Amino acid sequence: MDTTEFGKGIYFIAASLGWLPLVGMTLVAVAGMLRNKTQGIWVLAHRLSLVVVLLALVHAQMIGSEVKGGIWFFVHLLFASAVFVALIRRFVLLRT
Repeated sequence: MDTTEFGKGIYFIAASLGWLPLVGMTLVAVAGMLRNKTQGIWVLAHRLSLVVVLLALVHAQMIGSEVKGGIWFFVHLLFASAVFVALIRRFVLLRT
């Protein structure tokens, strides 16, 4: 089975997964524009943005067209690590 053909195999799953970050980023952007009017929603959307970024990175790794190898793989890995550390730090700070 050719996994690079759109609509089949892992490529279909990766392309479908790309819709979640797209919608999430749109919601975060709209909430950011309305943050003075909707404080509670803004806080939730800001926290959601970290998950959206991680989903976008998973999507990019699964598609592989931009990050198949070389330096871009390590750039994505570094970026994902930074987001993960930010999440862990945030949860640790919330508990104290």
